[in-house]
Formats: sequence, C-alpha cells, structure tokens
Amino acid sequence: MLEPLKLSKYYAPSVVDFIRTNQHLYFTKDNKRVAVKDLETLTKLTKECSFSVMKAEGAIISGLLFVWVSKNFDSKRQYVKFVYNTPKDLEDLIVYLNWHVAGEIYCKISKTSGAIKVLRTKGFHICADRNKEMLLFRAKNTRKFYAPIKEEDKLDE
Repeated sequence: MLEPLKLSKYYAPSVVDFIRTNQHLYFTKDNKRVAVKDLETLTKLTKECSFSVMKAEGAIISGLLFVWVSKNFDSKRQYVKFVYNTPKDLEDLIVYLNWHVAGEIYCKISKTSGAIKVLRTKGFHICADRNKEMLLFRAKNTRKFYAPIKEEDKLDE
C-alpha cells in the first residue's frame, strides 16, 4: 500500500534500517552531501521535502520516495530521491508521484542504475549527461484524470 510517509516511533527505526540496507540515499546541504544513515539525518531530509511516500505491506517496507527541494541561489528545483527493493516497487512509487506532484522534477542518478529505464518509461527525459551521473527531467505534469464514460450513460444522451 502506498501512503504518505509519517515518521512515527513505530516506523522511524524500520525506515532507517530499510535505507541503510538497500541503497545509498543522500541530499545536499551547504554544498555538501549528507548521507541518510540515522534518524537525525532522515528527519532533516523529511523537513526539506515537499512530498514523501512509502510503499509498505504491513510493517514491511518495500520502497520510499522523497521530493527534495534544492534551494540554489535564486532558483528552487525539486529532485526526486528514492530507495526501493524491486523495479516494480519503483514503478509504483513513480506512478504515485506523477498523480500527486504537478511541478517540474529532476532526478540525478548513476548511469549504471537500473532505475533509469523505469524513470524513462514514466515520463522522465535525459536532460544532461555527466561523467558517472545522469540528470533526468520530468516537465510540469498537466495531465488530468477524466473518468471514462460508461456505456449506459451514452445511451441516455
């Protein structure tokens, strides 16, 4: 089940353990990379995030996604940060992101990451290619959901 991340006494230790055991997660503060490795750095990250979501089945976490707001100079950019178990978990998180966050979003990721394929299929495009990293970009999401018209409603017209 996908739900907004709320750090409670129950979830916080398992969230930190999930991040530690799966992938390296970091954010930038004062031009320095801050690795998320304990509850203190996780709390700092969530305070700087405009959106965070967790995919879990009961107490078992299978994915986390954060939209971190970078405040460089005069501009603000939103970056997506994620940790996941399987590509399907990441796909579910990105679909949830696309439905709930409308603004421009960037993702800085390693060129060797398997997440690039998932991001590209869900609306992200390559923006820049740097040494070992790639910058992906999703334009402002203006898609709206319109419920399909039922056959019996068509007959009434």
